[in-house]
Amino acid sequence: MPKEKIIIGLSAYGHLWRLTSGSNGLLAPAVGRGTLPYHDYCVGKFVTNEIFDEISMVFYSTYEDQWLSLENAESLKAKVCGFSRSHVGIAGYRFNV
Repeated sequence: MPKEKIIIGLSAYGHLWRLTSGSNGLLAPAVGRGTLPYHDYCVGKFVTNEIFDEISMVFYSTYEDQWLSLENAESLKAKVCGFSRSHVGIAGYRFNV
């Protein structure tokens, strides 16, 4: 596929699940799915427990029985650097909701 036809999106919100067992790592059993806006993450309880996954280049965080997957500065930097090395153009757009 020509690189000028590739579009990559980076989100500014997280995916939130409720854990169903005592496990809280990757692939832990969970139900439901919600979203958490990035600005709510920044002032919330998840900030203190970030775990970076080197394979997927994203981080996740847990708090009590909640599990959150969200982009942070480290994961965004890894992805943007990867795009740059691949000589894929980068542009930005922001939606306010």
